[in-house]
Amino acid sequence: MVGFSLGGGMALYYGVQWPEKVAGVVAWYPANAFIKNVPGWVGKVKVPVLMFAGEKDNFRDGCCTAAKAHILEDAGKSGGISVELVTYPKTDHDFVKGGAHYNADAYADAFQRTAARLKELLGNPNAPNAPNAGQ
Repeated sequence: MVGFSLGGGMALYYGVQWPEKVAGVVAWYPANAFIKNVPGWVGKVKVPVLMFAGEKDNFRDGCCTAAKAHILEDAGKSGGISVELVTYPKTDHDFVKGGAHYNADAYADAFQRTAARLKELLGNPNAPNAPNAGQ
């Protein structure tokens, strides 16, 4: 499941709980301020998570900050779950091609990492969280 901004937040909240339907979550500059109970969130994560965040992101007064993404990553690692965060300095919200704050380098890197993660999760039908694994 891949989501951007609010969609990334929904993937972080709902997608991580559905290992029978979701192989993993890739969230680009996700909404994350609404996750108040971080240990509770960690307890619900059942699939690998990859997040991308701009270090300058303060969209809608902090809905999607890299600081909160760091908190989620640290809590995930402490809880023994796969949560990886990649941040980009001098990068704001919506850094994708055609976005309000397009950043070519950040976009290219995140796109390459997204493709690699999807290939890892979905390219091998026997991967632990791949759809129909072992069938």
